[in-house]
Amino acid sequence: MKFAGRVSVHGLFVGLASLAIFLVPALRADDAVELSYPLAPGDTVWSISQTLLAQPNDWQRLVRHNGISKDRKLPPGKIIRIPYAWMKRDQVQIEATQVNGEARWTHPDTSVVAELKSGMRLRSASRIQTGATGHVTVRLGDGSILRIAPGSDVQLHAIQYAGTSVTHVRFQLERGRVETQAAPLRQPASVYEIRTPTAQLGVRGTRFRVTLSQDRGSSTAEVVEGVVAAINPTLTSSAPIAVNAGFGTVVRAGQAPLPPIVLLPAPDLSHLVGLDLGPAVNLVGRPVHKAVSYRIQVARDAQFAETVLETTAADPHIRFSNLGTGVLHVRVRAVDTNGLEGQDGQVALRLLDIQL
Repeated sequence: MKFAGRVSVHGLFVGLASLAIFLVPALRADDAVELSYPLAPGDTVWSISQTLLAQPNDWQRLVRHNGISKDRKLPPGKIIRIPYAWMKRDQVQIEATQVNGEARWTHPDTSVVAELKSGMRLRSASRIQTGATGHVTVRLGDGSILRIAPGSDVQLHAIQYAGTSVTHVRFQLERGRVETQAAPLRQPASVYEIRTPTAQLGVRGTRFRVTLSQDRGSSTAEVVEGVVAAINPTLTSSAPIAVNAGFGTVVRAGQAPLPPIVLLPAPDLSHLVGLDLGPAVNLVGRPVHKAVSYRIQVARDAQFAETVLETTAADPHIRFSNLGTGVLHVRVRAVDTNGLEGQDGQVALRLLDIQL
């Protein structure tokens, strides 16, 4: 039994303007958001409790919450409010589709730590930690993708409320950096967000990147596509801001998010197109004005799911060896004084088994 299309939200919403009004639920507690369920003929509070509540016999609590005195006289169409915190929760499919380098995961029930391998199915509240060379791609059942960078620590929360198509997805970043591509949410009450100790970032379908500083005192977010709602959840008076594609923000401890900052342009790699190279690569991209450093990534696929090398450098110097032959994809980003990473410059290089 699913009640798709019969869901609304009571609580805190964030209005975002990007050619049109764009709403993202900004949750501060599960109790702040409720399912509004219109009674169908034959429904009673007792029958709804048996179907939807985590504690099916707790129907009297639902009666009190809705101020109902006589359940048997409830007319069809009457709205029953059910806090999501009281509802049954189903697992959302979480799969580690690609694991390169060192990575481990912690089971949410047993706290057992084990090696993470490609193809593993994970439960909500699982924790993934990557080593210095570890890259992990996680895919949810709705097609959303999370890419976890080396040296990161992320806890995955993804549940669906029983009897509905409402999902709540939260990635808690405790260390490092992630990139995500969120599928469009099917229900207004659904939530997709990334949290850090200083930032809460909510979306309804977009691509963006989040980095937590080494001292955990600040977070950066860069929006590649769509719009992101950013807020510092530790500040009760902080208002969320809208960050559009091509912009980023910084959220420092004790401070509201900085106004959107234009991301640096992609480094120009056009002079590297069509080159045939030997196994040792030593190339230089064109520098970007105002860049203080560069992030350089090398992968075996254009989507960078199979990243084999990642480094930072003071200039756009692409230098590597011993990665085999065939086509390798290189991505370079300029980093500004705020630590925000800019637009992607990308090129495919063909490596031959020859000495040039």
